[in-house]
Amino acid sequence: MTELKAAGEMIRMNMHSTALIDVAKIPDLIKLYKGRLKLVTGKTPYFTCSYKKEGIVELDEENLLKFVDELLTNMYNILISDKKDA
Repeated sequence: MTELKAAGEMIRMNMHSTALIDVAKIPDLIKLYKGRLKLVTGKTPYFTCSYKKEGIVELDEENLLKFVDELLTNMYNILISDKKDA
């Protein structure tokens, strides 16, 4: 991952062009997030994921950090086939 950015209720994660991921497992990851996670393909592929804000800044910040931590953990566990090289 080269960049992770949150704006509004959307998270964008830019992928490194040489990321060592199992692309065949991307549908499994997307399915886990029930339509909230999308892969945008192109020269520089990236994921977008929507999340729900509560409207209270402190709570939104805490929830965003927890959600991103869970999302990155799931991405690692599902997409990285050779964990020792990651």
